[in-house]
Amino acid sequence: MKCLTTVLLFCTSLALSTSLSAQVNAPTFLCVQSDTLFWELPTNNCGPFNAYVVYASNTLGGPFEVLANITDPDRDFFHHPNPQGLVWYYYLESDHDCPGQVVLQSETLDNRAPQVAPIESVTVEGEDVLIFWNPSPSPEVVAYIIYREEEFGTVPIDTVFGDVTTYRNTTATTLLKTEIYLIIHIDACGNTSIFQGPHRSLLLETQVNICEQSITLSWDPYDGWTDGILRQEVWLSVDGSTPQRWEELGPTDT
Repeated sequence: MKCLTTVLLFCTSLALSTSLSAQVNAPTFLCVQSDTLFWELPTNNCGPFNAYVVYASNTLGGPFEVLANITDPDRDFFHHPNPQGLVWYYYLESDHDCPGQVVLQSETLDNRAPQVAPIESVTVEGEDVLIFWNPSPSPEVVAYIIYREEEFGTVPIDTVFGDVTTYRNTTATTLLKTEIYLIIHIDACGNTSIFQGPHRSLLLETQVNICEQSITLSWDPYDGWTDGILRQEVWLSVDGSTPQRWEELGPTDT
């Protein structure tokens, strides 16, 4: 049984290796800056290199036509003059002498700045602030820069990389004041999106009336959603118990 198992594993590995090599990898298309396309060089060992092929179109749906053939295998950029400031869409292929193998295409990117995706919410958790946002619709985005409004202006407080859509700010002062946050998106060339509308956290204040055995709550309304607030809810926890919804309020109650 051990010999049979070894043979089966060897055959599976060989088949997987053959499957992975039966394709021509495209350059990793990074971004477009100042009418110049940038990419990372691919690895292809199936046959001699001919060119990197740049395809272009003025519409995302095409048709795409060959814009250039880059015959230097070590070149990782291409300048496409665009004096009229038109919107262009590009993708890349590798041309190797590899008959019968699948030729892969890169991501399709345009020459515009990254598109912004709005913040979903800014939430207070303990003394921290949690920020949630949607991923950018631009595939070239590699990081998100978190900004916070301070007395002396709007300043970056951190940068997060990869497919991240949440951020916890442990330097927040949520017990003292509301905090206002913005996010911009950045690509590998340093191009950034515009700012989307800011979001402001809630600051809840309480006044206890011992004689009346009552508590008065007051707060600044949440700010940031395009369509405004639908409703507000008051949740109550007694002596650390699981919070329960105590009251539902209108969108303008404070």
